[in-house]
Amino acid sequence: MLDDETTSTVLSAVSNAVSGVSYPMPCYPTAWPADFFVRPPSWELREDKTRTAWAVGKFTYYRPEFDIGTVQDSEYYSEWNKAKRFLTITGLRISPSALYNMIPWTWLVDYVTDLGNWIDLLTDIWQDQIVAHYCFAMQTFTKSRTFQNVLPLNGGTRTLTFRRLFTSKQRDMADNPFGFGLTLGDLTPRQLAIIGALGLTGQFRGQI
Repeated sequence: MLDDETTSTVLSAVSNAVSGVSYPMPCYPTAWPADFFVRPPSWELREDKTRTAWAVGKFTYYRPEFDIGTVQDSEYYSEWNKAKRFLTITGLRISPSALYNMIPWTWLVDYVTDLGNWIDLLTDIWQDQIVAHYCFAMQTFTKSRTFQNVLPLNGGTRTLTFRRLFTSKQRDMADNPFGFGLTLGDLTPRQLAIIGALGLTGQFRGQI
């Protein structure tokens, strides 16, 4: 769930409680004799707005050290890739940015150098390997206007309620497996290689 918001506003209202006071009748029936009522009617026009936004998707995290088809056997079975596979499987692998921020006094290092920014850039590149098989962002917007008229008739009070409802729905598909805002033509060669390695190009065939 990205957003869930509801607002209610009284656009206009008339409340009369004193007998003999003139009053408007913004609904049918109109021009009723005043002696039909024990007191003047009251009415209220209220507007309610509801906005709900959410997203759904299926994501894949590409780890090249597990992809034996993209590297030579000697590289796949190297001690370095074995270590990376072990850290990933056991959950011990953390991002460079998180590791850097765990070290005390790194804020002082960042005060005099750009090391933190470079590590954040490295983390962004590392996280580029998270891709989507599909990703949709959706929104539903509902606006309703409710008119309520209270008629204090001699034979008893009656309440008339009229409601008009407006609803709109929107759905947007990710521009590419890396998200919104960029077309496939804007992706780097490395990102395109990841998409090809995962076989995701068919999911976005119309945009290639």
